[in-house]
Amino acid sequence: MQVFNSVVACWGGIPEVFKHGDSAFLTGVGDVNSISEGVVYLLENPDERKRLGDNAYERVREYCDIRKTVEMTLELYRETIE
Repeated sequence: MQVFNSVVACWGGIPEVFKHGDSAFLTGVGDVNSISEGVVYLLENPDERKRLGDNAYERVREYCDIRKTVEMTLELYRETIE
């Protein structure tokens, strides 16, 4: 059985992967109250925790696939040398 974790983090990071309310619970930097509220919220809402975790997993698969990264890098190199 695979388990995908939900994320509580500060704004910034990898915006392609972590979207507030879709794949993460994002807070302001140093906002300890919001971070703790996010953790408690996810602990008390297992369906939402699972939804965020599943969405984060799919976004990572979409944006962080090594094959896509290599192909995009090679394409950038091709464009640069032409």
